[in-house]
Amino acid sequence: MAGRTVLAKSTLNSIPSHAMQYISLPTKVTNQIDKLQINFIWGTTPEKRKIHLIKWEVVTQTKQEGGLGLQKACQKNKASLASLAWRAYKNTNCFWARVLIHKHCNMSRPNQGQGQRRTQKSPIWKGLLKGWKTCTKGSRWVVHKGNRVNFFNDKWIPNQPALRELIQGPQTQNDLNIKVNSVHQMGSWNTSSLLFSLPPHIHDLLRSVFIPSVSTKEDNLIWDLTANGQFSISSAYSLLSRQNQNTIADGGELFKGLWKLHIPNKIKNFLWLLTHKRLPTRSYLHSIGLECLQQCHFCGFDKEDIDHIFSQCPNTVQFWHSIQAKASTTTLPSLTLNGLPWASVMNKIKDIKYNDCLNWGNLMPFCLCHIWLSRNINVFNNKRDPINANNTIAKATEFCVLSDSKHAKYKHQVMLKWSPPPRESYKLNTDGAAKRNPGIGGIGGVFRNHNGEWILRYMENIPFTSNTGAEIKAITKGLQLAEQHNLLPLEINTDSAETINMLINGNLIFDPLICECRSLIQRMGRVEVKHTYREQNRVADALAKEA
Repeated sequence: MAGRTVLAKSTLNSIPSHAMQYISLPTKVTNQIDKLQINFIWGTTPEKRKIHLIKWEVVTQTKQEGGLGLQKACQKNKASLASLAWRAYKNTNCFWARVLIHKHCNMSRPNQGQGQRRTQKSPIWKGLLKGWKTCTKGSRWVVHKGNRVNFFNDKWIPNQPALRELIQGPQTQNDLNIKVNSVHQMGSWNTSSLLFSLPPHIHDLLRSVFIPSVSTKEDNLIWDLTANGQFSISSAYSLLSRQNQNTIADGGELFKGLWKLHIPNKIKNFLWLLTHKRLPTRSYLHSIGLECLQQCHFCGFDKEDIDHIFSQCPNTVQFWHSIQAKASTTTLPSLTLNGLPWASVMNKIKDIKYNDCLNWGNLMPFCLCHIWLSRNINVFNNKRDPINANNTIAKATEFCVLSDSKHAKYKHQVMLKWSPPPRESYKLNTDGAAKRNPGIGGIGGVFRNHNGEWILRYMENIPFTSNTGAEIKAITKGLQLAEQHNLLPLEINTDSAETINMLINGNLIFDPLICECRSLIQRMGRVEVKHTYREQNRVADALAKEA
């Protein structure tokens, strides 16, 4: 099954991708594509049908959510069309975009992207309009001037819907047509022009958004589901999957670590079925309507379910005793599942040494797989042979030794402390953090001279932000205070390498803050931003946490 899954992703799932990028495929076609993938994965052919142990809605979820990461053809088609619509909006000067737009509509504003209706439309334009519906759900405005963004009806607050969805009750047409620049003036919010008072939680959201007092940039529509604001088909597909997802796989946290295990892929797929409790045991086959005995083939008395096969059957009990007897550890863990998920048991024993080459965490997946393989051999060959513990240990040892290409990494510990700036200069340490990311956050910073003396410190609460947003706001606040108190030359230290990278290369999501930082640095002149280790930034970290 592991090999068929890889082939389905690389061939059946990718062959129709080209056509999906410019036309909307009929539902009958996308359903047929899905059916081909389903049958191929489970081994169904026109001559022979196989049991589909797990429904397609679960298989197409991400691996972290309990699926195999395959994609539904219909949603992949919509995500690809959204990419076409996004490119048409962002690259209106391209020849193909100009032809489509001038032929079918005047795309002066994305929310009115459907433009003037005409009797005849090309299939590409119809697909583009369908893709734009996805774009409107995943996009957000970044406000600079604020003259293009509707205060109530547009999405412009990070990680929040349009304000109209957060406010109950009727509103006048004048309020619904108001722009952001009418409410935000000279770097502060002035809601007195509205005919009603905004709730306190709306005021907190407004305080969390940074809008420059003066900006030469136009308001920009960005893709809000990626870290850099750039559109991606994978994020659009995830958006569509969340909207249409009715089935959530059981297991939650169990699947996150499954695919990171250092074991063969075929064993990972076996453990995936085991976690879903969908192995074709006699008890399961009887529950889905197949006529078969429910008793265990080896002992002949108890009902054969997952707990019986892997922990209660006499053959299995003897196998676990043999495995434990060959261990070099003095304290042996209990390996009976007792109704618990296999991952819960393995988490307790994964770091315990089994022998010189193996940990219990490396060995246990091989043990579970060999129990199931031995059960199948005995059932189909009408035998009652014991499970070979020596063969299981040998297979696990061989795989771990031969596949371990990583060299041992030795940690070199270095004593770190805060280092002072050069004489007659200042150092600013900044930090920012958010609970639940995004959530309530805080920023903090401290100015010190070359003697380590405190010159100035600041901290500020932010009602709603992300970790990255808080880091950039902390630097922006520090630069503003440095300019106000003439603390130059200045060296700024932050423990966020991502923030420094964004200041250099830019980021569409935090563009207003980045532009403000660059403007302050250019205006002040003698400013340098450097990365520091978290251990050297503890004072700023404490201030941010207190805020």
